[in-house]
Amino acid sequence: MAWKRREREERGYHHGNLREALIQAARDLIKEKGPAGFTFADAARSAGVSAAAPYRHFRDRDALMADVAREGFQRFEAMLTTGWAGGKPDPIKAFHNVGRAYLAFARTEPAYYAAMFEWACRRISIQTSGPRRIAPSASCAPQPNRWSASCRRGRARQHS
Repeated sequence: MAWKRREREERGYHHGNLREALIQAARDLIKEKGPAGFTFADAARSAGVSAAAPYRHFRDRDALMADVAREGFQRFEAMLTTGWAGGKPDPIKAFHNVGRAYLAFARTEPAYYAAMFEWACRRISIQTSGPRRIAPSASCAPQPNRWSASCRRGRARQHS
């Protein structure tokens, strides 16, 4: 090849913040095509980089989507916390505010919402910083058969 590894390393990598650009590109593509409607290469193209560039920051498309979902959960938590406002002026009002915050998030951040609840619930566990663990799985989806069997027996309880 015409170039040498040392020359490439000296040149460095100058995109700016590729990780954030890819997350934004993924959000735009999710908004346009849904969480399953694009490839890793599509996200790279949308961010204006080669198809290989995203591998500097993400193992694969799932890792990119996990970061989109993780960022969404962080923003979602901030909105719900603001809505709760420490339970003030009273817990009932605060609870209503949390519900409004939830709906506002879904309405104003559809790409994050789709990544969090359509894609992440079906794909992976998301580890957040600190002791909390958000572990969406197939159990995020409604499971009417599990509930209806209990209801028929007169015991409406969720099975784990």
